Amino acid sequence: MNGSNKDDVRSPGRPRNPVSRDHLLEVARGAFAQSGYAGTSMGDIADAVGLRKSSLFHHFDSKNRLYREVILGMVSDLDGLVEQLAAREGTYPERLAALCEYVVDYLGSHPWAALLVLRESMDEHIFVQEEGRELLDRTLNRFAAFLKAGMDAGAFAQDNPHMLALSIVGVHFLHFAASGVSARLLGEDVFTPDSLAEWKRLVAQRVSRMVTG
Repeated sequence: MNGSNKDDVRSPGRPRNPVSRDHLLEVARGAFAQSGYAGTSMGDIADAVGLRKSSLFHHFDSKNRLYREVILGMVSDLDGLVEQLAAREGTYPERLAALCEYVVDYLGSHPWAALLVLRESMDEHIFVQEEGRELLDRTLNRFAAFLKAGMDAGAFAQDNPHMLALSIVGVHFLHFAASGVSARLLGEDVFTPDSLAEWKRLVAQRVSRMVTG
């Protein structure tokens, strides 16, 4: 008789050295951002976190399911930031400035987020599917509706709210998506605290000029 018990018996595919789901998602974000959906395999991600591929399938039963959770998770986070605009107090410019600061904080603390969302916007694996398309459109439409309300209230200059929303999104995302180019031009890592603080200041100025005309 040996000293083992049923708690020591792993189910098929269960990893011997468990890796947290959050860590898996973070590694997957980096892999998909760098190589795209087609260029990334489950084996690549498993190797990066030190798992057998069969163990990775214990967490996610397909590459599409893993990619879906990565993409929709990030867009849901950003959608939540936009949704908070309606509940915030303050003037339209104050609320927009707060949103811009939150988005910079989010993209600055999730280094692959901007590149991955922009890559997905071009490759469209998830955004053409009903749930992904609805979530992305809802986020952009919410932001455009906020800008339109600010225009109607006289706080922002009259403009096409959807085009303005896309322009403001571009200001935030391109800087981080092209972080290597940004770093070379600015002479510093764009994800350092000092660089993020300076980028918040510059974004606030730029977005303010965009909405006031």
